[in-house]
Amino acid sequence: MAKYSAEFKLEVVLHHERQRDGAKRTAAHFGLDHGTVRMWVAAYRQHGYDGLIQRKRRRHYDVAFKLEVLRFLDQGGSIREACARFNIPGRFTIPAWQRRYASGGADEKH
Repeated sequence: MAKYSAEFKLEVVLHHERQRDGAKRTAAHFGLDHGTVRMWVAAYRQHGYDGLIQRKRRRHYDVAFKLEVLRFLDQGGSIREACARFNIPGRFTIPAWQRRYASGGADEKH
């Protein structure tokens, strides 16, 4: 079960957008980490409400997809932006791909 419901995430995002408090103040208001608020806001801006829905995690990303994400980063995108844009729920997934790629190339395992 998801730790936070999509409705709660939407409440946080809408508070952030309407109050113009910024991520740190919104996070303090709801008792969250400001990075989490930023991630939810980015996902909402990119995908709307669907970006806040917890889906089954995708267990397999093919090499072409990984390389597309890594190219996005090479062009100046941030990991947070890439997670939102490509709908990747775990913020530690992309850095793992970067490490594997740097140590010998992309693989099909994750």
